[in-house]
Amino acid sequence: MVLDAEQQCALDQIPECPIDLAKELADELTAINDRLQELTRSRDTLSDYLERTRHGALLPGATAR
Repeated sequence: MVLDAEQQCALDQIPECPIDLAKELADELTAINDRLQELTRSRDTLSDYLERTRHGALLPGATAR
């Protein structure tokens, strides 16, 4: 489905999309955004936790202290 949408977005014409499919896609997009927010909070929490420990150097991109 994503590849088809990518191909249609590359065209100069307005893609055809039935309302039922549009609703499903909107719901899926909401679920993806919710999951991304959850993952971002988890990443930030873990990063903050490790930075506060003496193991912050283990974080990607950290410099040795």
